[in-house]
Amino acid sequence: MTGTSQRGELIVDNEVVDYRWVRSRRRRHIHLVVDESDGLQIRTPWHTSIDEVESLIARQTDWVRRALALHARRQTERTQLVNGARLPLIDDELELALGIGRRPRASRRGNLLMVQVPEPQEKLIRDALEHWYREQAKILLSERLYRLAGAHGFSPGSVTIRGQRRRWGSCNSKGDINLNWRLTLLPSELVDYVLLHELCHLEHMDHSHAFWAAVRRRMPDYEACLARVNAITASDLPL
Repeated sequence: MTGTSQRGELIVDNEVVDYRWVRSRRRRHIHLVVDESDGLQIRTPWHTSIDEVESLIARQTDWVRRALALHARRQTERTQLVNGARLPLIDDELELALGIGRRPRASRRGNLLMVQVPEPQEKLIRDALEHWYREQAKILLSERLYRLAGAHGFSPGSVTIRGQRRRWGSCNSKGDINLNWRLTLLPSELVDYVLLHELCHLEHMDHSHAFWAAVRRRMPDYEACLARVNAITASDLPL
């Protein structure tokens, strides 16, 4: 086992602060972060003590308060997963229709995205939607990638769908490409930019001038897409 996590709480300035303590045998430094889906996290090396954890949180009270307030504001701005909510699928817009079923599942009928869950809990709804979007990503992103590859003379290896929080995609030295399923929540021009970006790594495995020149040859206006992609945060996405 390389890591473990546990929930905790601490009184800071007469307020209860909930946090998750994530320990890893691979981690060398302590990091205090606010995760978009999990709230306050303290990520530490394996042998860090609970006293060290609580001491760091207490010393960073002002930062914790500001970060949690920003997190709470972003959470309220997220798409509410209720009947009639609009969810993107690349350039399509789907209408959410909720129902009760024995197990969480999602399916599409025309422009309706129907989700059945045993009880109307947001986590169950999000889990069902993520599973469905991942399945769509396997089809839509792979098809789009190979079509772009053929048009621009690339020969990628395998395509894997993942759920990274901070990366849209990656390419390894074998030519295998990993893509974030959340790309299906973006408009097609941004999807194609990310796919082409990863394809160009088949020529240049770095972000050198030669790499960006390769991107520009295939997408002359890539800089506008790059700026838009870089400006997206997890809170900007409905899922």
